[in-house]
Amino acid sequence: MSVASSRPLRLASLLAAAILAASACGPGAPALSDPKEILTKAVEALQAAKTVHLAVAVDGQFVLDILGTGGGSMALAGTSLEGDLDIEAGKAKLTFAVPALLGLTGELISVDGASYVKTNITGELYQKSEAGAALPIDPTNPDALLNELNTWLEKPEIAPRKLDDVDCGGKKCYQVSIELNGAELAALSSPDPASFDPNSLITLTFKVEKDPVRLVELAASISMGEQGSLTIVLTLSDWDQGVTIEAPPDDQIGEGSGLPF
Repeated sequence: MSVASSRPLRLASLLAAAILAASACGPGAPALSDPKEILTKAVEALQAAKTVHLAVAVDGQFVLDILGTGGGSMALAGTSLEGDLDIEAGKAKLTFAVPALLGLTGELISVDGASYVKTNITGELYQKSEAGAALPIDPTNPDALLNELNTWLEKPEIAPRKLDDVDCGGKKCYQVSIELNGAELAALSSPDPASFDPNSLITLTFKVEKDPVRLVELAASISMGEQGSLTIVLTLSDWDQGVTIEAPPDDQIGEGSGLPF
């Protein structure tokens, strides 16, 4: 089974990845008013980030294309991803749940270019793959991410707006919103803009802590017309608290891909 179209999600993923950052700014840093600068400052701070805890919750429904026959839908309520990223070392340890896929739950460990996955369907042993799970940033080349973000923000279809500041966990946060309609999504798409439903709409709302400047939450509302809609809420916490992520011992590793599809 495959989702009919996933291109709008790549836009949400780009921005989500782009602001996985922590700031080296000290107390009393000047307030920011330009929404592009808020996002750029968060990415610049990426070079100082070492570790972070993330949690992702997904809800909504997708229409599926089953072997080219169309029909069917997947309810995404309860879909989640949570765990720790060691950005500096390029490691990750995450648990995930996709109730709509036979009640799937599991764990992913990514260490030293290899990934280890175990699920409630495939059994108690981890399955090793030499293709490590890619982190949303390349710790060896953070400037590339900043350049990509700046290029993206300069596109005429992208028009971030600064909303009113809000309270977030006892601190103050900037809010930045980006909305993209079907025509704008088609203009940004390559190579097949015609694949976008004209009724598509993506709204991204970022909450960025003011001092130090770092992401607290990204909420994405994605509507794809007849293909369905979903919401994704990403939260980041425990910046630079330090984590220990290691490969599982040999006696806990079996053979196979680890995923039941």
